Order: sequence, then C-alpha cells, then structure tokens
Amino acid sequence: MARPGISRQNQQGSTLIEALIAMAIFAISILALIALQGFTIRANSENQYRGQATYLANSLIGQMWAARASGSFATNFAFNSGHTCDGSSTSSSQAEVTNWLSSINSTLPNATAARQSVTIASTLSGSANQVTVTICWQNTSDSDVRHFTTTTLIPTS
Repeated sequence: MARPGISRQNQQGSTLIEALIAMAIFAISILALIALQGFTIRANSENQYRGQATYLANSLIGQMWAARASGSFATNFAFNSGHTCDGSSTSSSQAEVTNWLSSINSTLPNATAARQSVTIASTLSGSANQVTVTICWQNTSDSDVRHFTTTTLIPTS
C-alpha cells in the first residue's frame, strides 16, 4: 500500500545516506577509542613513575632505619631541606645520599638532584626524628613538575 504524496522516486538514495551516517558514527567512535587509548598509556606511564618514586623514597627511609643508631643520623641523610621541587642546588658528600640521588636521576625523567629534598626534624622530646622525603620529576611531555612526599617517624635508638 503506497502512501499518498511519497513516491518511490523521492526515496531513492535514502539508504545511501543512512549508510554514510552510520559510517560517520562508526568513524567518530573509533577516533574516540584511539584517544582513550592514548590517555590510558599516559596515565599508565604516570603511575609507573609514581610507583618508582614511592619505592625510592621507601628505600632511603629503610636505609635511615638501619643507620638510626649512629650519632650523625641527621647530618648523613638530610639533603636540600626546605627546598621542595624548586631546583635549588645543594650537594651532598654522603655516600648514602649521592647513591640515592643517582638512582632517582637514572629512574625518573628530569629528576635532578637539586629538586629532591630530605628533611629531618627532632620530635617527641628527641626520642624520634620526623623524616620527610620529597621526590620531584618532570615528564618530557609537559611542563608540570610532579612530586611524591612521604613523612615518617624514626626512633633515635
């Protein structure tokens, strides 16, 4: 049964238009999936750097726990105190700190020694040291400086 006013000739090409619209929707969804994959790769890379920074900070804290009985604990490990991620240049002659800084520099992108900080403050009437370790790095893809900070108490004996 034909509808009045609509002829077969007026409907020619409508299937082609429907197919083109379906292909456009499909193409847009594929592009969205590609963009999502790129975002996922960047996020995975960022999480990998954050995990490595966590490991490196805990590694230094472990060394501090092992050396806490030495009388020069604070001077052996304190580094660039109070200068978090600002790039203020300080050097350390302590082997523990220089090895740790070398590990950071070789593991994280743009993680120069001048950006790292280890602050040690005596607390609890001298029975413990509050240690704050800050690790900073900068991805090569942008200009934002990322950082990981952890704070712990280490008994003096």
